Amino acid sequence: DSQGFFHQWSAIAAQRGVKRLYIGEPNAEAIAGEAPDLIIISATGADSAVRLYDQLSAIAPVLVVNYDDKSWQALAIELGRATGHEARAQKIVDDFDSREKSLKQRMTLPEQPTSALVFSADGKSANLWTAESSQGQMLKQLGFTLAVPSDKLNNSRSM
Repeated sequence: DSQGFFHQWSAIAAQRGVKRLYIGEPNAEAIAGEAPDLIIISATGADSAVRLYDQLSAIAPVLVVNYDDKSWQALAIELGRATGHEARAQKIVDDFDSREKSLKQRMTLPEQPTSALVFSADGKSANLWTAESSQGQMLKQLGFTLAVPSDKLNNSRSM
């Protein structure tokens, strides 16, 4: 969006005064300018700033998280623990679990297994969510059985 956030987070980011420091490439100078007391970076993916770890760790303690191999719930608990908000993170997870249970009782799933192929907004790329991905784990929790991708596909190349 115009603020540099995903559309679904834009309003809450504005409400909480969250400031976008950069778009695309991580910018250590912009991060340093905010004088953070903790810097959280992704271990993998397009948003990873691992290559800046030494630079960032000179600014503040750095927590490197890998979010592509765990559920959002596990990530929320990990981040809650790191930031002193563990009880709040656990409440959010518990509230979600309750809502998920209610939703599962009302859902009618399509024939299984199914594939979760999600195209980017620009139509130039797509992601195939597997059972191991965080998105796939959530779909499994809802009762979906994800089809196993062909051996010709893997997460390290484009086709």
